[in-house]
Amino acid sequence: MTQVDSSAQEFWLEQLGSSPAINDWYFSKIRNHLGAKVLEIGCGVGTFTRLIGETGAEVLGLDINKEFVEVARQATSDIDLVKVDQADVTNGDWNKEFDTVVALDVIEHIEDDRAMLEALFAALHPGGTAIIKVPAMQSIYGTLDEVVGHYRRYSRKTIEAVMSEAGFESIDVHYFNVPGILGWWLNGSLLRRTVPSAGQVEMFERLLPVVRAVDFVSPNCLGLSIVATATRP
Repeated sequence: MTQVDSSAQEFWLEQLGSSPAINDWYFSKIRNHLGAKVLEIGCGVGTFTRLIGETGAEVLGLDINKEFVEVARQATSDIDLVKVDQADVTNGDWNKEFDTVVALDVIEHIEDDRAMLEALFAALHPGGTAIIKVPAMQSIYGTLDEVVGHYRRYSRKTIEAVMSEAGFESIDVHYFNVPGILGWWLNGSLLRRTVPSAGQVEMFERLLPVVRAVDFVSPNCLGLSIVATATRP
């Protein structure tokens, strides 16, 4: 992993904030697994914190970046049941407090991903659900991953293994975004770019109905990302 490029992080946050169709698609992968009291780790600027809060759930969003926390607070200020704090979940004490913990594109940034998952496990009620979104396919790891601080990309086998080691059971793994694989490989492995062009993201947003249709008929063994859900026994 190379040194994190803050401009690359800002690029992805800005693009995510201006891509409502993509956000809706991502959120559709987790919405039905949310409980009444949710802990979101690495909430960033609050894009998904707000969507979770709009379901009526009580939400605590955490991020270690002070600037992100301030933006996320502003983005969710009109939702009474949402709170955003600057904190590291591995240093906090939220023992058995939550029905659901959510980590969207977070644990790949953590060298000891098992320790992070153990902290999420501890925060859950018995019977609670963890929702973990990670990048998939180590074979396409490239400069796009390096500049944002990814230690790894995952497979079904590796995400199941580390979640099981952290204590989780009933692990359910779903790949998604098959069409996105080509763009990630071209930009990050072949062309060695640090970010794609904004135009590529905008085109992906416009073509999302087609992307979702292709993804719907694709086998559950291939995709740019993985969403894994699991329970604390």
